[in-house]
Amino acid sequence: MRLIVLSVSLAALAACTTPPPAYYGVAATRITVEGSTFDVRIKDRQAQAIRISREFAPRPDMMYPKAAYAIEQVSGCRIARNSLNGDQVIINARLACDGQPQPVQVQLPKHLDCNIGEIYENQGLEQVRGTADCDV
Repeated sequence: MRLIVLSVSLAALAACTTPPPAYYGVAATRITVEGSTFDVRIKDRQAQAIRISREFAPRPDMMYPKAAYAIEQVSGCRIARNSLNGDQVIINARLACDGQPQPVQVQLPKHLDCNIGEIYENQGLEQVRGTADCDV
């Protein structure tokens, strides 16, 4: 009985950061933004950020800007307007690379630690911009 409980517990823990089938085989880049750590995966013009840090009851309005920044840093592209969706843990987005081919994937460090400076939100244009200082 203990073996069954242990097996189920381990399987549940492993599923926490397992990507959905659309992202199987896509390597994740780990990035920390203002204390929230995300595994970001990019495939074609789609991106997904999975928050892996433990935080008590984070609000979506606090997670979306962090996840958006993480996705843009890893992909090198902006997020397409009105495409950011998800919850406090899994955030999905379409990428807009200004009509240009997606940039060549440069081997990024698997972990970045970033502190966000000023954040500007333009609700009319549904844009969030900010500055950040990242340590590799």
